[in-house]
Amino acid sequence: MALAHLNREKRAVQKEAKAQYLADRTGETDDLNAELQDRMQELRVILGHTLSADGRINFDTLQPSTKFELFETPPPLAPSQAPRVPSVPPPLASWPKLIPGATTRRRAQERPRSRASKKSISKRTSAHALRRSAANGVSLWPKPNAAAKLPHLKKREI
Repeated sequence: MALAHLNREKRAVQKEAKAQYLADRTGETDDLNAELQDRMQELRVILGHTLSADGRINFDTLQPSTKFELFETPPPLAPSQAPRVPSVPPPLASWPKLIPGATTRRRAQERPRSRASKKSISKRTSAHALRRSAANGVSLWPKPNAAAKLPHLKKREI
């Protein structure tokens, strides 16, 4: 019987602890709700004040209106003449002096290159003209039956 009596007291103590815990939590919740209501009231006041104020901005008033004078170099600091561009001497070409005939060989090699580049440019130009004419629907080449009308043309040219 003593054991049953102890169990009842233990359950009663646990019940009181639960009730006290719930009462504490309820009081804490009430305090937090009161703080929240105060904060919301402050925000409502701020919102009302903000909506009553004119919030338009005139950007013309934000631009600086002061005019500054142009800077003039003081006479002691002004240059008397425009600065000269330094002339750079050409690089020393000492290798033609060491190898006899190197300059003439170099010039001889450059001539065929320039002729070849002129030929390639003319080929590219004619190919470009052919592509443009084909795009426009115009043919630069005679028709296949033109060989009978143009006997002076070789078969390859047609």
